[in-house]
Amino acid sequence: LQNTTTVTVNIAGWKLQDIDADGGAALPSDAPLLVPAGARVLLGANADAKLNGGVNLIAVYGSKISLANGATGGRIAIERANGSLVDEVKWQNTAGKHGWPGKIAGFAYQLSPSHIHAMQNDIGGNWCLASKTFGLGDKGSPGAANDGNCGAVATPPKLPAGFKVESWFSWPVDAWQHSFQPDLPDAQPSQPWYAPTPF
Repeated sequence: LQNTTTVTVNIAGWKLQDIDADGGAALPSDAPLLVPAGARVLLGANADAKLNGGVNLIAVYGSKISLANGATGGRIAIERANGSLVDEVKWQNTAGKHGWPGKIAGFAYQLSPSHIHAMQNDIGGNWCLASKTFGLGDKGSPGAANDGNCGAVATPPKLPAGFKVESWFSWPVDAWQHSFQPDLPDAQPSQPWYAPTPF
């Protein structure tokens, strides 16, 4: 978990949610869990380094959170103590589905360092399989920056002559929004056009 803000954030009492509708798991709230600006911290199901791959955790969320490795993929979300959503990611484990790299035992998914953003982390092509070795031999970079060679650079669609892309990004509902406007002074953007991505 990385604090991308410019202030220290207390995540005590925040809640993690997975793909199951079982209420999720709250982080401990009996003492502050401070994450400094720009810092990375680790959360996990088990604090025992012999069982969790050899990492040190700031907090344990227990067995209620499952980072699913099944064919249908999974979901992880984090909410503030008041229930407001901070961020969520839904991933696929099948190689190529929505651009995701596909699962391999012992290899973590990691987000490209140039796409650390609440919307950019929804795009499968911005993730790759880790290449750094850590702890007891698995691949990943827990608590450190991800590999710099990860993730694809998106290419805007071709437009008719005289038009430019005003905005282009992926929505969590698996649709692209393209806002086209004529490449002329003082032109007004057109209405957004939605085209669903293939499943």
